[in-house]
Amino acid sequence: MAKLTEILSNAVRNTGSSLGFIGSGSASRKPKARAIIAPYATGSRATDLANAGVDIAVITPGTDTSDLKAAKLAWGVDVRQSPDVTEETLQKLHEDGALFVLLGFNTSARLIGVKVEKLEKVIFLDPPKDDPLYMQFKTTNTLAVDAAALNLDLAADALAKTTIREMSYITGLIAMLQFQTIVTLKNAPDKADAAWLVKTGARGFWLQSSNIAEIEALRVALESVPHEPESGLLS
Repeated sequence: MAKLTEILSNAVRNTGSSLGFIGSGSASRKPKARAIIAPYATGSRATDLANAGVDIAVITPGTDTSDLKAAKLAWGVDVRQSPDVTEETLQKLHEDGALFVLLGFNTSARLIGVKVEKLEKVIFLDPPKDDPLYMQFKTTNTLAVDAAALNLDLAADALAKTTIREMSYITGLIAMLQFQTIVTLKNAPDKADAAWLVKTGARGFWLQSSNIAEIEALRVALESVPHEPESGLLS
């Protein structure tokens, strides 16, 4: 299975092949402009998530992964709230099939130095609200991680009212990071807002809900974004 960063890169290239789609109707779907990430919990149906358009699922430690494996849905583990995670834990997660682990600033620093072959690390970031936090945000690039999840928690109603100043701020934060960035969404934007979200440079969108209707709405919105070469906000 491809790495997380490969899945994100392939979605951005928008080559025309489906990513994460296993349903009978997948052949007729257009490629998405960015990857879709969503939470998965025991009791959910991985096939429903994949058929709706999810490329990557996020689980917590202890979640039964048999359904994810049967659906061939890529997944990673959020260990931010797990203080007892060790190198052995990461090795076991990788052996079970995890592509990545999601770390927070309060996660043990020891895990940054742990190298498990092909298990990638994603740092979860809150946007800076003042100058000291802005400086800390910039130092994230010194961390040995493979990708970042920027916790913007963007809501559709707020996105519809976003100004150019706010858009440029989001784009600037993403550009500041030297690795691929995922942005969190509260719910699915409409097609017009999906187009400018793609322009910010985010490589994937993480819905904070596994609601199938929201996932399908995001898939449709991203399918509607014309494929263009990678470019900046103002191009």
